[in-house]
Amino acid sequence: MYTTFLQIGLASFISLSTLGAQFSPNLSPGLAGAALELLGDQPVIVQDAQLASVISIEDLIEVKARIKGVDPEILKKIAFCESNMRQYNTKGQVLRGLENNLDVGVFQINEGYYLKQSKDQGLDIHKTEDNINWAIYLFERDGERHWNASRVCWTKPKTS
Repeated sequence: MYTTFLQIGLASFISLSTLGAQFSPNLSPGLAGAALELLGDQPVIVQDAQLASVISIEDLIEVKARIKGVDPEILKKIAFCESNMRQYNTKGQVLRGLENNLDVGVFQINEGYYLKQSKDQGLDIHKTEDNINWAIYLFERDGERHWNASRVCWTKPKTS
């Protein structure tokens, strides 16, 4: 039997099969709906109930930002400028900043300032989803100021 999975975090996933959609109790209804909308008609089929990650970092930012009512486009631009939409380097280690070794992940969250605070909230900024969640939290609380160093990149106008 083939089943399709969309993994969102380790404990939260949607199982789509011929019997319909089943949602993990850890997956919020808003995230489930947004994830299904993103999947459209292109889910990945896997055998033997193995979880397959089928959502890109860009799509994950889109889903989470929309759920929080935050502009996903500016967050995606920031993530691209900060890390080229990467959480890990080519060795599989968390991506660290070139200018500041304490900046980590997709949004280059600074460990010195936010590692303990994020852990106190149950988040691990070394993991993709939590790095995105913390960035959205910071963006909601403080706006764009945490990414001023890369502002020239994410505010430049598109060229035709």
